[in-house]
Amino acid sequence: MPEPCKERARQLNEPKGVFQNTNVAQRNYETVKKNVKTFFKNVLTYVMCGVLALLAPLALSGCDLFTPTPEKGKALDDYKFEELAQISQLIQKSDNPYKTAAEYGICDENGVINDQIKRFKLKDDTVCEVRVIGIMADTLSPEDADVDAASSADAAATSDSAADTGKKAGLTFMCAEVPAQTQYNVESTVNGGWEASNLRSYLNTTMMDNLPDYLKEKIVSVSKLSNNFGMTKNTENITATQDKLWEPSVAEVNGVIHWNEQEYYGSMAPYDTMLSSEGTQYQWFKQQMDANGTIPNDKLQMTFKGASTGWWYRSVFPLSTMYGGQPMAQYVMNSGYPQGRLFVTDTTGVAFGFCL
Repeated sequence: MPEPCKERARQLNEPKGVFQNTNVAQRNYETVKKNVKTFFKNVLTYVMCGVLALLAPLALSGCDLFTPTPEKGKALDDYKFEELAQISQLIQKSDNPYKTAAEYGICDENGVINDQIKRFKLKDDTVCEVRVIGIMADTLSPEDADVDAASSADAAATSDSAADTGKKAGLTFMCAEVPAQTQYNVESTVNGGWEASNLRSYLNTTMMDNLPDYLKEKIVSVSKLSNNFGMTKNTENITATQDKLWEPSVAEVNGVIHWNEQEYYGSMAPYDTMLSSEGTQYQWFKQQMDANGTIPNDKLQMTFKGASTGWWYRSVFPLSTMYGGQPMAQYVMNSGYPQGRLFVTDTTGVAFGFCL
């Protein structure tokens, strides 16, 4: 081959080798770059999964991750209802509810509920005063207990008397003074008991509509045991209703009672059993009991517009052979005496309770 041709061939062959080496290096660089990006992408994915795994239980528990926790140790009246609703949830989810309640001044270190008043205005400008009467005392209705959909459907299918969810509301409140007055029933009857009463309807419509929106939206529905039959001594007629506003029962205020047996004769004891079966005494009322096991009248006495007034229990008077058989319901008298009975068409005070 002529020399010029050989030289030309050599020139062509040399760059070809250099280019090959350069291409290999470039391919190696791209591979390393791709691997590094994949590595950091995987690390970021693992970190995010870990964060979500930590936050998921809090989110599922109903915790608002972006709402600050209420300040501890304030007076009850200094808390907003939004804060009290948060405190109620913290109590509900705590392993030691009374310790949590004590941190927020609801009770003392021994679990004794502090006697404090929370004031707010109804929409009609009436000043309403309430106090805490129970901690982890009321059972939440299925709609507010985070039960699964199937359980909620089953409960709804069984009527107003829904199944016991077993979950408790953190805080229960009740009026310390009477904000309004009404009849137990418009007509002279106790048929259907508390469930069918005009008083129950009034509380969950007229009174509920009169509550400020910031409170109304925080109230949860709870299960209330009541005589939902009328005149009876059969405790099988004690069933549950699901209520957001309610009057306390004789038992929730006074505990187990023997009023009829003591006032009349032993055969009246079944009616005392009936009245004693409508729930369990709230802690605040239990704290007020004297050495004789009764609550002094001044602890139950309330006023309406500055004057002493009685107030309804939700308990109907279950006996049909007294007072000419006229339908009556139990109430606390103007003096605070707890054993009153009043014709259902009469008017007296409402001292409703609610849970957050």
